[in-house]
Amino acid sequence: MAERKKTLRRVFGSLINNAVAVEGAKYSAWWIGLILFIYGLLLPIVPIFVNNARATGTSFLRSFEYGLGLDKTFGKAINDLDGLLTYNRDTNEIKYVANSTYSSSEPQLIGGYVSESGNNVNQYELRIYYNDLVGNENEMKEFIITKEALAYEKGTTNVAVSTSENIYIPSSIYFFPNAFYVDIFAANSIDKKAEMGFTTDMTRYEGPSDLKSYFVGTSFSQANEEDRINALNNLKTLIDDTYKTTRKNSLIFGTLIYFGVYFGVNFFMALMIFLMSRGKNNPNNYLNLWHCIKIDWWACLAPGILGLILGFIFPTNATMFYILFLAMRMVWLSTKELRPQY
Repeated sequence: MAERKKTLRRVFGSLINNAVAVEGAKYSAWWIGLILFIYGLLLPIVPIFVNNARATGTSFLRSFEYGLGLDKTFGKAINDLDGLLTYNRDTNEIKYVANSTYSSSEPQLIGGYVSESGNNVNQYELRIYYNDLVGNENEMKEFIITKEALAYEKGTTNVAVSTSENIYIPSSIYFFPNAFYVDIFAANSIDKKAEMGFTTDMTRYEGPSDLKSYFVGTSFSQANEEDRINALNNLKTLIDDTYKTTRKNSLIFGTLIYFGVYFGVNFFMALMIFLMSRGKNNPNNYLNLWHCIKIDWWACLAPGILGLILGFIFPTNATMFYILFLAMRMVWLSTKELRPQY
């Protein structure tokens, strides 16, 4: 019982006291330090895991969709497509078969929304492309980059012949046989606001084979605000559903990657303790690498707890807190508790 109390005192004391952490590493069973080490590694990963689990495919839209008119442009552009936009469940492919060529000299442009009023009259506010590139993500990206660089003269749908300030680039949706992509540009501007990554897994799609009907139904009206909102919401649902596979993979591989990174950082910190205690005037030069590893184990729980707490408060920086606090703890421990004596 006395030994158990001593162990508990060392565990809790090691959270704030370097001397207790060194004592625990020296005199407590090695497996206790190993348990603290595992908890120290896992705790800061929890907010990273939770943040990834909460991520949705439409996260990129949340800050930018208001004011950009997606609710007014998307449904109209899809509804006006002169052809069939379908998804074949047997081949897992999106296909577009045109009834007639879209009135544009641009290859692969199958539709769009041209403003009929306001400051952007007679300008594209949304373009829709279809390209039959299959599987090659690099080629798809090159195609998108080419189209993103395609500017128009303001007040027209004519491709600009110069790089003057009187140009704009509209937002676009790109359909490929096994993927789709969305990029958002500010209205009447060349300022890119957001883009979607290639995260689509169309096997997750559970709607009808007719994608046009899935988006806008059979009786879409541009004048009906509810129809426009429903069309945009259906696009969001498709993005979120097809993102689920990527999210699952990021949860698994992201957890393993950060566990490996934190493991490597801890080994580096143990090696640093070992090297900093080598001086002939250092009374701790008797410590071998195994002792230093155990000291690192006992010292990593406090950074893990801080990484857990701050990772939820500041999720965008969650991956760095553990490394930062562990480095601070080890420098503090090495220069104070294990410092040379003169």
